[in-house]
Amino acid sequence: MHFIEDKLSHVKVGDIIHGGSGATGSAICLVTSLTDEAIFARTVTTQWDLVFDRRSGTAVCGSSVCCLDLMAQPPIDIYRCTALYLFS
Repeated sequence: MHFIEDKLSHVKVGDIIHGGSGATGSAICLVTSLTDEAIFARTVTTQWDLVFDRRSGTAVCGSSVCCLDLMAQPPIDIYRCTALYLFS
């Protein structure tokens, strides 16, 4: 298993993930659901729904590709604020 695949295998619903691309900049996302092949996430700032490949960590963001570079469970107070914002 490659390093990125190992990291992506530990992502859980509710985790905050970060990806970026040259064209779209930064995407801070909350993981909303998972399958064996995909990570479904919603961006915090624009409310876009993205689907990241579970093996490569990439998603199509408009006309560019977004690559995950950080996967982490945030501190509980930040998580609550982010979740309230996303689902309100």
